[in-house]
Amino acid sequence: MPDPATINPLSNEDFRNDPYPFFRAALETQPVVRHDAYMSRPVSLFRFDDITEAVRDWTTYSSSRLIAEEHQDFRMEKVFGNFLTLDPPRHTVLRRLAQPGFLPRVINSFRPTAERLATERLDAVLGSGEVDLVEDFAAPIAIGMIATILGLPQEDTSLIRRWTAELSDHDMADLFLTEPEPARAEVIARVTAEMCDYFADHILQRRRKPREGDIISRILDSEVDGIRYNDDEVESTAILFLLAGQDSTTSLVSNYVALMAQHPDQADLVRADLDRVNASIEETLRYAPSFLAIERRATRDIPIHGIDVEEDDNILLWIAAANRDPRVFDQPDRFDIGRKANRHLGFGHGIHFCIGAPLARMEGNTVARLVMERTSRLEITGDAVRPGSTNLNGPMSQPAVLTPA
Repeated sequence: MPDPATINPLSNEDFRNDPYPFFRAALETQPVVRHDAYMSRPVSLFRFDDITEAVRDWTTYSSSRLIAEEHQDFRMEKVFGNFLTLDPPRHTVLRRLAQPGFLPRVINSFRPTAERLATERLDAVLGSGEVDLVEDFAAPIAIGMIATILGLPQEDTSLIRRWTAELSDHDMADLFLTEPEPARAEVIARVTAEMCDYFADHILQRRRKPREGDIISRILDSEVDGIRYNDDEVESTAILFLLAGQDSTTSLVSNYVALMAQHPDQADLVRADLDRVNASIEETLRYAPSFLAIERRATRDIPIHGIDVEEDDNILLWIAAANRDPRVFDQPDRFDIGRKANRHLGFGHGIHFCIGAPLARMEGNTVARLVMERTSRLEITGDAVRPGSTNLNGPMSQPAVLTPA
């Protein structure tokens, strides 16, 4: 059984290719692990109850990380200073300001775009032989959607894809370094600087000539008790939506198609009754959530399962492990779209529950329904290329064949 202390997506190929044996070992024997071999000495939590308690108790498990001096370049304050990395009360205010952009009527207004993009991609890949499930199908849909939602030019989609692909290879890398790696910091600094300049220009354009409908415009117009976003907060929040929205939907769609291909009995159930699409998306979010972990920082000393977590320790909450916890889920390693009471953590939990969850569900359901309607067979034809990051839980490339119905 693999040693959970050796979890490292940067150097442990076994973990990168399949993290679940490590998670099973941790769930059984090591629910808390301190990774002493890494410069930041992070602590990992794996069990469902421990993780849900941590995300509920924001006073003890803060979302505001302390970044070691040697790792400052890995986290650009202007990019990561959004409500995802803040605690109340500022988190509460900024989230309330962003909430109008994710109301049901707003989400539904983007459904035709999701249908159009999925239809275009299916037209391109169906019956064309082997394709890349990510680059030829899932990623163009996700990027086209997030560009529309943010009101960005569609001709910028290749630029957006480059940014997100580059950053995904370095996400959380500072937690797993055994020595400084300036080249990683340089990539992050360059890409985040480009994104900051890009969004600063778009925000200036909106202030000069307001628009209606996209989320950046809604954020600029939002006001709660006389409080508004400042420009830096609009910028960082727009970048958050760009990165999280593109990565999460790309992974969700890629994972969904791959799982349907690997479990044809489940695919047959969905094709026979398309009302099962929603349940199949929820099981995908449990079985293969788009992100493996979320981060917290201890605000005080905490003894957990015999391990002394110390004040200011960085803590990794492995939601992908919690989603396979046998204390919560019956036969957790079985992909079962008929699963009852599927209370997965695919979108997190507590005050930081993903604000974009309704949007991701709408996109996932829209694409999945069209895929299952228009295909007779899905086949994975080669090994996936996995990202070199801690967090992203989807392939960077995956050969597949989608056979039309």
